[in-house]
Amino acid sequence: FYQSAKAVIMSEEGKVAVTFDVNEFERGPLIYPRHGGKKLKYTQLKALCCDTLGHNFAAICSFYSYHELKSMGYTDWSGFGSDAIDRDNELFQETEVTWMRLEALKGSSYTLCCERDEYKKRRLMGELPQGTGKREAKFCRYTFNRVDLTPGPKRVYVDKKAKTNDKIGRMMMEAGAW
Repeated sequence: FYQSAKAVIMSEEGKVAVTFDVNEFERGPLIYPRHGGKKLKYTQLKALCCDTLGHNFAAICSFYSYHELKSMGYTDWSGFGSDAIDRDNELFQETEVTWMRLEALKGSSYTLCCERDEYKKRRLMGELPQGTGKREAKFCRYTFNRVDLTPGPKRVYVDKKAKTNDKIGRMMMEAGAW
């Protein structure tokens, strides 16, 4: 298992060398969907490894848009809380992990782990990062189980600045947990 890998990716911009880090939660690889399709999919990298034959693999979790979830038959929108869903910029992360060849990665993207208001603020201020091909960053608050289409746990977002004012927050910062 490795902590990071550099992939040379063919994108609209030509060959691009991109380094993916397992511990980075916002930047992730782009892939083509499992069942075909031409639209690249946002993912999050969970692990990197090399098998005994020397083939490099990446474990990824895919993100799905509101429209993709709806077309899969997802109906329990109340399971994601009472906040309205941003149908254009919000993604939902599957809880299942898929292993794929490192050569299948086609670019990089950014999926921010934050609330909708934080995403909109960063977008208005021009602070959103861009992946390869000038793809705009998206955001994700929720996970779901792709197998039985049930809501999963909310992705945790910790505002480091806001959490350092109390005793536990300072202790967590000093321990490197935040």
